Amino acid sequence: MAQRTWRDAAKPVIQKALQEAEAQGLDAEATHKYVNAAYPFGQRAYHPYKILLSELKATFSLSPKAQDDLEKLKAWNEGKPL
Repeated sequence: MAQRTWRDAAKPVIQKALQEAEAQGLDAEATHKYVNAAYPFGQRAYHPYKILLSELKATFSLSPKAQDDLEKLKAWNEGKPL
């Protein structure tokens, strides 16, 4: 049986918090705070905390294409030319 890692422990906690935040209808900033508050490892220090931060970054970051698409959508909604 494979040994569990900090990353293996962090992923389901983040996913569960995201689902709960979505069910509550939280906006993006409140969702980020809600997920951050679900920290499962006690003290926010050392390796477990760094792993959680990297998982949060992967979860909340947008790819360059997605970021470009959001910028185009914002311009479209404001009536600016693409």
